[in-house]
Order: sequence, then structure tokens, then C-alpha cells
Amino acid sequence: MILYRHLSTLLLISLNENRETSRKIAAILFAPILLYLSLKKQLVQLKFSGWVSFLSVSFLALLTITYSILIGNKAYNSTFNQFNSGYKLAIPFFFPSMVCEPSMISVCRKLNNKSKINIVFISLMTSICGIFIYGLVGHCGYIVFGECIKSTIIDELADMNSTLNIYVRNNTFDKYNILSRLSVYSMICVLVCGFPISMVPITDMFMTYFSKGRSRNSVILTLFFSCLILVFIEKLNIKTIKRISGAIFSSSVGLVHPFVFHLNSNLKDKKLRKIFLIICTLSILIISYIICTIFFDIWNNEL
Repeated sequence: MILYRHLSTLLLISLNENRETSRKIAAILFAPILLYLSLKKQLVQLKFSGWVSFLSVSFLALLTITYSILIGNKAYNSTFNQFNSGYKLAIPFFFPSMVCEPSMISVCRKLNNKSKINIVFISLMTSICGIFIYGLVGHCGYIVFGECIKSTIIDELADMNSTLNIYVRNNTFDKYNILSRLSVYSMICVLVCGFPISMVPITDMFMTYFSKGRSRNSVILTLFFSCLILVFIEKLNIKTIKRISGAIFSSSVGLVHPFVFHLNSNLKDKKLRKIFLIICTLSILIISYIICTIFFDIWNNEL
């Protein structure tokens, strides 16, 4: 749902002065494409989508890094505060990058060598790469925008009248903001390709635990149109939803569940059990702290 909503926001903004109308038009236009791709039964059928998504993410990361090196904070003249208290807002967004995507389950099932070492290696590398990309892009983006950014990096790049795009037009070779336009198209590709790649394994999970007697297509249609309804809701606080889901679900999968599994698997080794129990306790405390900061922010904003 979050991917679909971001996609509909990015596309067709320029065709209508009303941003909300444009977003809903984009959602309707992209619905057939996303539904067609989501009806694929195996991830291997989305190999091309995976490569397009990978190349698009790589371009976005390289563009942010390049701007941080060549432009730095010249566009916004904003100071770089390494102890900014606002960092706590980003922590829940980092947790999804530490956790393997649902598609990893399907990938691991297709491995020729399904040894524990192989599966752990692939999962670990996925998490490390996710953290590295999230952290690097976030750090470089902060160098460029500093305290001035009021939305996401891609929103700033999509706005041709933003301070960054005006500076790029006046002071670099990119007189027509071609790179910024390409970044928007790249993000659209990421969202279009990412939606079905997430939908396939999530459908498998629903069929395994909740909808054993139903056909696959009916489950996909139910999930898809549920997402579409949520996309049409005008005043839906996506940022808060992402922060809460990252803090509760992603962090639980990444920090709590693996060690609970090890606790049950190593019943005889008391030292290991103590270590895993301490890690689980610390993880729960971290999650509780993050959730408290989220709700305190919500409370303060409402007041």
C-alpha cells in the first residue's frame, strides 16, 4: 500500500493543479499494470522487474552521492548538525532495511544449496546492503539539504522549482534538470517493480496462514483492492504508519524473533540462553523506546 501510494503521488503531478486529483488518476492508470504483475505466481517471472528496480535504486543512490560531493550544502546554505535530535525520527525507517524482505523466503527455497550457511550468508548480505544504502543515501542527502528539507529527497528532486533544482540549473551543466527528471522516473520504476515483488511472497503467506481454501487469484485481488482503497484515502498519515510498522513489525522480525528461535533451539546451553535472553530484553526495550517517541510526537503535534 505504501509503495502504491508513493507511486501515485509521484506520477501526473504536473498534469493537474490539484495534487490529490492527480494522485488518484495515477493510481487508476497504474492499477492494471500492477495487478497484471502481481498475478505472477513465482518471483522468477519478475526477474526483469528485479533488475530494473536494482538499476533504478543504484542510479538514485549515485545521484545523491554525486550531489553531496559536487554541490554539498551550497544550494541550501544549511549547517550540518551531527547531533540533531531529529535523528530519532529516522530510526523506524532503518529497521526495514535490516530485515530481509518477504521475497527472501521464496529466494531461499529456490537455492540449489539450502545449507544454513548459504541462507544465513544471503540474508546477512541483504541486510548489510540495505543498511549501507539507506545510511549512505540518508547521510549524503543530509549533507545536501541539511535542516531545510521539509519532505523526502525525491519530492525535492521532482519539484523543478525547488532550491536544489534552481541551483543545479544555474551552476552546473544540467541546465534542464535532466538528472532530476531521470531520478523521478527511476523512483517510479522502483515503485512499479517493487509492488509485485512484494505482493508475490505476501500472497504466499496469506494463503499459508489465513486463506488456505481460497484460490491464489482471489487472495491477490482482495489484497490489491484493499491497497487501492487505502491509496484513495486523502488524509492518510503514511509517515506515521511507516514509523509504527518499522518500529513494531520490522524490528520484531529483525531483533526479537531470531533470538527467540535460538532460545528454543539451544535448550541445553545455559550460557547461550542467557546471552539470547539479554539480547531479546534489550531489543524489546529499544522497540518500546522507539514506539514511545513516535506516540509522544503524535501527541505533541496534535496539541
